[in-house]
Amino acid sequence: GTIYMNYTGAVLLGGGGENSAENFSTLARHGHQFPSYGGGEERAIAVAQAVQADFAEMAVRVVYLERPPKRLPYVMIMMGGTYKDTSSGPAGGVAPGADCEDNGLRNVCFAFVRNDSISTQANIASQEIGHTMGLGHTYGSDRVMAFGYDTNAPIDMGFGDECTKVLTATGQGSYCKGVNRCHCGGEGVDQHDLNTLKSIYAPPGPDVVPPTIDITSPADGASFAVGEAITVEVDPWDNFGGYGWDITIAQGDTILAESVD
Repeated sequence: GTIYMNYTGAVLLGGGGENSAENFSTLARHGHQFPSYGGGEERAIAVAQAVQADFAEMAVRVVYLERPPKRLPYVMIMMGGTYKDTSSGPAGGVAPGADCEDNGLRNVCFAFVRNDSISTQANIASQEIGHTMGLGHTYGSDRVMAFGYDTNAPIDMGFGDECTKVLTATGQGSYCKGVNRCHCGGEGVDQHDLNTLKSIYAPPGPDVVPPTIDITSPADGASFAVGEAITVEVDPWDNFGGYGWDITIAQGDTILAESVD
């Protein structure tokens, strides 16, 4: 998995669903320039390192210096600004509805931070990123997914490593009952943060299973008349998510068509 912490701002677009590579966000003010971070480089780097530590048990990279290529699926968290730079109401951060098992992999979320302490900024950022991966708010005050924790506490919190009751309150985000039942049983009202994330992302280490790409259309050896439309379909697969693909149709050195996901 990949997390891109955007400290430089961007013109975000609404109405196009969630696509971090194209700046589409369901929470965006369409065409609005989301501002740059403004908290300074030293603080930005420290916050990014703290967020990376939260995901250390999973094969999730956290980047901030360069934006990932469009073909690579990634979560983008906008660092800075205020809730007024989005379509949301007052909050320290905001994320789209829970993406159970992170099927989208291209969500955009927001942490409205600048001069807060490094630990507070990291706690808010990791919580909003966690929401995009299907985690809801929980009770408690010792983990980043807890709703109502002391955001001024001088500690860098992490994801919970035990089943904890989910907070269900009016106006709060959704959560993934089906996933919760897999890890905590019952009616799905208890959430295990780390087990949920570990079921989505591989453990740290090299990826030793190569991907496969099958061309399903056209059939090998097929022929077409001049001017006839040709539909190319492929079936890419890898043993865990977080991959993208780029299909290029060429004749010799001439590129005839290219499509990137």
